[in-house]
Amino acid sequence: MNNAVLFFRSLLIVFIVAGIPHALAIYAGSENEATPDSSIRDTESPGTESPKPTEEKTAEPPDEEDWAYYWKGRYEVTFEGIKEKSVYEVREENGGLQCYSVVQIDASGNRYDDNTLLMKALKIDEYLAKAEYEISYEGQTYTVQSSLQMDEKGDIHLSYHYEGYTIRETWKRLQ
Repeated sequence: MNNAVLFFRSLLIVFIVAGIPHALAIYAGSENEATPDSSIRDTESPGTESPKPTEEKTAEPPDEEDWAYYWKGRYEVTFEGIKEKSVYEVREENGGLQCYSVVQIDASGNRYDDNTLLMKALKIDEYLAKAEYEISYEGQTYTVQSSLQMDEKGDIHLSYHYEGYTIRETWKRLQ
């Protein structure tokens, strides 16, 4: 094939590909166009005022203080490897959100009251948060940076890095 034939075939393909959406838009738009009669009815006569359309107010997301409401509450965390559970509580203290371990449940089902501060000053941004997470392991306490994300059910998914491993926990919201 010579260059002229290839050029015209390419041009035809471009017109078809670009023309179909335009043709569909024109066809769909003809249903919404005003008829000559409706445009006459919409005109105002001098001295009359047409009612102003009401502005719809868009719902703005709550500010940070209101988002704290969604984060506050009790959550249960199950540690599969050691078959233990903990109940954590996110509460508002000292002008910010803090997270405490309030109950420890061992493998036998024994419950132990606890009031250990795990996270202080959670920095929330709607459904995401960051905080310093204090971990106790074999008598030592470690502080790691953690990321939290709340899902649509209100559960929190926590992730942090410790000793080169990425660890994820799921905190189930308690009613």
